[in-house]
Parts: sequence; C-alpha cells; structure tokens
Amino acid sequence: MPKKAIVFDLNNLLYRKFYTSIPRYNNDGLRNDVTLTIYSEMAALKNKIGQEDEIIIVSDHNGPTFRHHLVDSYKSDKKGMPEELKCQEDSLIELLLTSGFKLISKPGYEADDAIGMVCNHFINHGFSNIEIHSNDKDLLQLINDNVSVFNPSSRKLFRRAEVIQKYGIPPEMIPDMLAIAGDSADSIKGLEGVGEKTACNWINEFGNAKSVFSNKENAKGRGSKSLRESDLNIDLNLKLSTIVSDPSLLSSSEVQMLLNWEASPNASNVLKQIKVGSSLSHPSIIGAPEENNITTAPSQMSFF
Repeated sequence: MPKKAIVFDLNNLLYRKFYTSIPRYNNDGLRNDVTLTIYSEMAALKNKIGQEDEIIIVSDHNGPTFRHHLVDSYKSDKKGMPEELKCQEDSLIELLLTSGFKLISKPGYEADDAIGMVCNHFINHGFSNIEIHSNDKDLLQLINDNVSVFNPSSRKLFRRAEVIQKYGIPPEMIPDMLAIAGDSADSIKGLEGVGEKTACNWINEFGNAKSVFSNKENAKGRGSKSLRESDLNIDLNLKLSTIVSDPSLLSSSEVQMLLNWEASPNASNVLKQIKVGSSLSHPSIIGAPEENNITTAPSQMSFF
C-alpha cells in the first residue's frame, strides 16, 4: 500500500474542540478537556495507521509572519486566543512532543505555509497519499494528485473534483478567488460587493486574478462597476492569499523532526500532570463555572 501522511492544522483543531466540548478541570483548576480529547484521538489514530504512515501536527508560530511585513493590517481583526485555550495549547504541545508526535511550527510563516512545506517534503520522500485535516478553505489550494483535504465538520474529503464542484475553479485558483473577493479571516480586503461566486466566474472567463484586472473594462455582471473603479493591489493580495509551500525552506532541525522523533520516558508523567494536576491523591474535577460554559466560535474562523 502507498505510504500515507495525515497532517493536522492544530490551531483549527484547537478552536473546534474548545467551542464544542464540555469544560473539564483538574485539581489545580486548569481546564484540560481540549488537551485530553485531542491527545486521546491522536493516540488512537497512531495505533490504527500503518507502520510506514505518518501523523504530523502543524501549529502557528508566535510572532509576525512575512505577510505582516507586507501589510500592517494583515489579520488585524483577529482576536487573541482565549486564555483557557492558550494554556491547553501549551500543555498539549508538550504532551504531543514527549509522546513522540511530530510537530512543526515555522518561524516567519503561518501554519498553512508549514503545512504546504510538509506536504511537499513527504511527496519528495515517496508519499502519494497526504491528507490534510482542517476546515480552513485556504488549504484547498494545496490539493493535487497526492494531496487531499478532509473537512472534519462536514466529514467530506476534498480532492480536485470536489473543489471544482463547489467553487467552479480548480484548487490552484483558490488564491486568485481570495485575492479578488477578499478573506475576512485574514483581513484581506477584496473588491467591494464582490463575492466568491462572482470572482470565480471572472477567473473562468479571463484565466486568473491578474487577467481579471487587466481586462476590467470587459467584465460584466454584478460587481463589474466595483472592479472598474477599484485601485485594489491585486499583486499584493495574491502574495497574501498564496500559501508558501517550498520544502527547501524547512530547516535541518525541522527536517530531522519529520524524519525521526522519538517519545520521551517522561510522557506518562506529563499526561498525569495535565489530567489530575499537582495533587495526585484526588480524582479530576469535572464541570465548569457558569461563566465558562460553551460559547460561540469567533467569526474570524474561516470555514468552508
């Protein structure tokens, strides 16, 4: 059987679990339901996959990315991670690493870029079945003969045909669609009054986003006036919406992580600390204060 790699978007996964799970706390009063749920699911998956298959978890790196240097307003509308989730992210990362899971966080780049780099790294190492788990539509642009995207919310697997069926354009044109219509999740401003459907119609008519703008006088239908009068920098928007996926950008330590990362003998102690807390003589506290009940997911999450 062909070797398979399953790549998880950790940030996307964290938020989905945080806003759909019942809060649970340990003896120290630290919320641990997200950490334990994700770890349990990863451990179960690890036991199911083949010996030559891989699980890779990719997270955002703290600090600005190259996109922030291109435009100050990039992701300016995005709220910070809730403290109860941030604490769990830190403990989950520690637990995953000590348990032998491969985790990549790329300085200067977003998780989407690191996912693209990881996918191409594994393609170069003989993997022909790479499955990204995320409901972030930006990642659809990475789909090719070797890469698919599984949407955990809809339980739907997206390949090239599914992207074309949904948007009317192939995966490689997703950045062009976002460059024209904008992406509220990343504070990318598109053409006023132009949605994804109109953007895709123009892409099919003129070929790509740059051609749409060079043929703006010939564009027809809804949004054509906005296009003709726009001073939108389409080149900048394309740089913002296009995932950087060159595997040569991975450092030697990052490549080594992907090739060989072993579990630590301390893994069971880390798990016990998260599960129970510093006081191990009492069972975990289940339940949450009233103000910590399940809340609505923030609007900046980019679901498709």
